[in-house]
Amino acid sequence: MLREFRLSTDLGISARLIPGIFQYPENDSWSIQTDEKRQIADKLNNSARVWLLLRLLQLLSPTLRDAVRGYVWEEKKQPVGLAYFQRKGLTDAWYIALIGVLPGYRRQGIGCKLTQATLEFIRQREGRSAFLKVVAGNTPACALYEKLGFRCFAREIRFVHAGKVPVPAYPIPSGYIESPLPLSNWRTRYEIARQITPDTVQEYTPSRESVFCRPWPARMAGAIIRKAEGVQEKGIAIASNSQIIAIADYSVRLKTGGVNYINIRVNPAHPGLAPYLVHRSIRTVLELSPGRRIEIPIPTWQEALVQAITAAGCVPRWEHLNMGIQLE
Repeated sequence: MLREFRLSTDLGISARLIPGIFQYPENDSWSIQTDEKRQIADKLNNSARVWLLLRLLQLLSPTLRDAVRGYVWEEKKQPVGLAYFQRKGLTDAWYIALIGVLPGYRRQGIGCKLTQATLEFIRQREGRSAFLKVVAGNTPACALYEKLGFRCFAREIRFVHAGKVPVPAYPIPSGYIESPLPLSNWRTRYEIARQITPDTVQEYTPSRESVFCRPWPARMAGAIIRKAEGVQEKGIAIASNSQIIAIADYSVRLKTGGVNYINIRVNPAHPGLAPYLVHRSIRTVLELSPGRRIEIPIPTWQEALVQAITAAGCVPRWEHLNMGIQLE
């Protein structure tokens, strides 16, 4: 049976369900790792404790009302499947963050029904496009999404650094200037995304101001969630001739367990900057949160970054297909 996601109860249910959903007996390398389980549990369980505050912020901000949408599938009153999705800012594009079913209930059409219900909801909210990510080797899931009208518009490799082996310092190339990038500086992130993101990607994940410029209720909700997860975020920007041409954002876990994340973007016209950004980012994260695994997702169209990360000793964990659909 399908029902809508309830903020008051389903955050806690999700914390218990998601580790099972992300288990893949056919390929264990895709499965969620122990450190990730702890971080997800912290985020969802602690968010569940302040759900009333999150709900109040949703009432104050139209953006937040579509930031946490979803469905739960139940069998004999027990949750066995989830769908999470959200509007990208105030645009008509939506991101489907999760379509998942427990292993014992797969191949029964539940994932298809969750996806169809999600697309219908987005249509009713006047959404024009939706996208999701799926592991490239997950043939059944890819076939389902293609059958429903999705097409692959980009690929992304998730690299991993073990978090224990130091990387050497790498000098910043001549002519570039580094500066801190506060979390509040949305415009710099917007400008770099607008300048370098390919048109084929913009079709489904548009770089618009409303995606990056969030009202204060949304910023407060983000701060609450980061605190619940035990995460600190930092960033740097690189400029050349007074123009920002690259950024790096760090999501650093401060509590026991968990994973660190790095997100890097560089203007393809400046490939020589990629090795510095990769080494600088990994060294910074290891200093702030040593000993933890670092995950670094890189789109394949960022060729210089893929080469630099590989040269730095990071290994690919998996490849994602970014799949999108245009809605009538």
